[in-house]
Amino acid sequence: MIISNICRGFGNQMFRYAAGRALSLRKGCPLKLDISWFDTFSQNSGLVGPCTVRQYLLPVFGISCEIATKDEIDAFTTDTFGRYRKWSLDFPLWPEPLSCVCSSEPRRNECRKVGKNIFRAEPADSIGSDGYWEDFSDIVPPAYIHGNFLCERYFKDIRGQLLKDFTFPELPEECLPIRDSILSHEHSISLHVRHGDYLKKDSGTGRVRFVVIDIDCYRRALEYIFERVSNPAVYVFSDDMDWCREHLGSCGAPVTFVDLESEATCYHDMNLMSLCRHHIIANSTFSWWGAWIARKEGITCSPEQWYQEEAFRQYNPSAEGWIRIANGSLHSR
Repeated sequence: MIISNICRGFGNQMFRYAAGRALSLRKGCPLKLDISWFDTFSQNSGLVGPCTVRQYLLPVFGISCEIATKDEIDAFTTDTFGRYRKWSLDFPLWPEPLSCVCSSEPRRNECRKVGKNIFRAEPADSIGSDGYWEDFSDIVPPAYIHGNFLCERYFKDIRGQLLKDFTFPELPEECLPIRDSILSHEHSISLHVRHGDYLKKDSGTGRVRFVVIDIDCYRRALEYIFERVSNPAVYVFSDDMDWCREHLGSCGAPVTFVDLESEATCYHDMNLMSLCRHHIIANSTFSWWGAWIARKEGITCSPEQWYQEEAFRQYNPSAEGWIRIANGSLHSR
């Protein structure tokens, strides 16, 4: 059995599920989900600093995955009484490619890797700039995994299965005109602007964690795509539509501002994003998935720098083939 800890926003929930799903399929064992974070967070919002209150949204896909019981979770995560020991990895909590593995063997601090289940990772040794942990595939069940897994290498080999798992519900009637408009344009472009909690300072460090993408980056990304396609149409998704209307209203192509105004049904936004052929994502797991699960082959532009803090600037989860936009230069992975 693999238990994957699920927490935070919709995009992060999908990353954590996808990594657990891939590992469980490789190991030929069941996957269960630990969703206790949502109950804990609702009781004490101070536990995760500036993080926005979130809902557990994976059920919208109709995924048939069991929820781990408290006894099953405690067996892995309770150091004193559990059958398994929690073993934290030695790199920063944020952005953690993997923050802990709970395994079936004794803890040994002196070794980076012990046997099949105990791991100790040093950032310079086994965590790449894309956030992939090379020892991930060596985890042997039963195991409990807890991490962001912001890299497609954790699950790229099961893309077909994930596209089936992440099947959106039917769009509501009010979304159908937008859907029809997107589908009527051969070169539709989704553009995501994320502000909101990205403008807040971390309660512990007093610093802003994420880069806020400026208008110049978006203009460069639009220019890059416009030079390569004809008759584009832009669809803007954002938590700050006033800023978008002010700065993106005249961008050189028809613009539709997709303003559904509901965090509880944000999966409709992602569904509409995924219908577009091309994508300009923010440094956000939400638009990352909107681009990654898109069925049409096109251009995806991603910011070069995701994190504000110097210790994390090396990490960039852009998928293979995506175009990175950064300070006057373009990079393709």
